[in-house]
Amino acid sequence: MTALIKCSGIAKRYGASRKTHRRRSVRVYLEDLLTLSRSWREGSADEHWVLRGVDLEIRRGQAVGILGKNGAGKSTLLRIISNRTVPDAGICETVGDVAILSNLTAGFQSELSGRENISLYAALRGRPANEAREHEAEIIDFSELGEKIDAPFYSYSQGMKLRLGFSITCCMSPDIIIIDETLGVGDREFRKKCLGKLREMRDRTAILLASHNAGTIRSFCDSAIVLDSGRVAFSGAPSAALSFFNKLEKPKTPAKLTGATEAAARAPAPSSDGLMSRFEVTARAEAFSDGKTKNEALVVSATMIPAKPIKEISAELLIYDADGKPLSAVKPKYVLNNLAEELYTLSARIDDHRLVPGEYFVAVKLTGEMGEVSRSDRMRFTIGNSASNKGWGKTKMQCEWDPETDEN
Repeated sequence: MTALIKCSGIAKRYGASRKTHRRRSVRVYLEDLLTLSRSWREGSADEHWVLRGVDLEIRRGQAVGILGKNGAGKSTLLRIISNRTVPDAGICETVGDVAILSNLTAGFQSELSGRENISLYAALRGRPANEAREHEAEIIDFSELGEKIDAPFYSYSQGMKLRLGFSITCCMSPDIIIIDETLGVGDREFRKKCLGKLREMRDRTAILLASHNAGTIRSFCDSAIVLDSGRVAFSGAPSAALSFFNKLEKPKTPAKLTGATEAAARAPAPSSDGLMSRFEVTARAEAFSDGKTKNEALVVSATMIPAKPIKEISAELLIYDADGKPLSAVKPKYVLNNLAEELYTLSARIDDHRLVPGEYFVAVKLTGEMGEVSRSDRMRFTIGNSASNKGWGKTKMQCEWDPETDEN
């Protein structure tokens, strides 16, 4: 089979600041690229090497998983392979069309209909117009949009937009498919449908999947690599890679919450009662548009390994203000059943949070069937530009005014 992805000695660095990165001379860059100088091997005080000497080859018909802790370099490697950033050393070669199953609504025009956006997507990808027409019926059927396909894109719900994005991406038969973390494409049934579609496409594509979900890696991938501190620490069968990943030493100290206020830093850190042997949470604000206004969604991802088999556990989001005071417990809870002592990942997205611009914290609370509780560390996230927040309070509520009229 043809190698569709080939990475040789890939290395990527980020400076302590953009100014520091810009000040590096051409001579230093040439030393790094041609001789792999000491700064590449050991690093320097003003820069951080995210990837170091990564070799990877994926052939048509292969599905390869990427495992690694947060900050191990997974997303950076995917960005290099998808040509969204360039390496500072090494060579990355891809053959054919690359489809990225994240930010699935990028490039769509809100005033155009779903059908018109199908043709637009094909044009943006350099595909001939007749190819879009050939796949149009398949795309509409898979997306389950029906007559809504001729409605303006801005009238779609977020789930409808994601379904259309996935359907166009996969039904147009890309050569390489890149999946970062999770398939956030709607409800559970549609996600199952998407995984079925990806399995159907495996023989004619190369698939690269970065995920913390042990079940997906084990059942979907032919092999997997483990990244640790930017290097390939392990490469082999999915089950062996998962075992290796689970044995990686846990950080001795929790990550610091940069930008936290003094009051939040004094707030007591949530503790775990041993329900989980590993429990980590990430949070970020993600921009999106409904066609009329720009908004920011809160996206939370929780990674966990149970300390023992668990029959049932529920997950709940807890939101705090910048001073560490509770704001809200987000409903509904999510229930997981029959958990083994392996890695699980949950993702949650809140589009209509109604938080005013500012800094906040989010944690995930897990409750076992006997009432035992584990809480994650509180992770900071920022909505909008906190420096420009001139509003009052913490949330934005809406009401309708109905003036009374005197009919006499």
